[in-house]
Amino acid sequence: MAVGPAADPIVLAGHFDPGYFTIEPKATAPGLEIMDGANGQWVLVEPLLGADDLVIFACEELRCATKGYLSPTWHRVSTKQEVRFS
Repeated sequence: MAVGPAADPIVLAGHFDPGYFTIEPKATAPGLEIMDGANGQWVLVEPLLGADDLVIFACEELRCATKGYLSPTWHRVSTKQEVRFS
């Protein structure tokens, strides 16, 4: 599991998505990083996924709908200068 500061350039800074959920397949190249709230480290997601796995995480609107019971996922995207589709 890759953790810590990104070794590659950040192409999309840390943010919450605005909807209820984000659902996406494993990208064609690594780059999606999720903040581990327990230790404050970034975790690279793609190495943890199988070929047919999906990434599903909570977003801003879900926090509002649950009155803060569920928190959105803080995430960012880095790249190794290769084409990445997600």
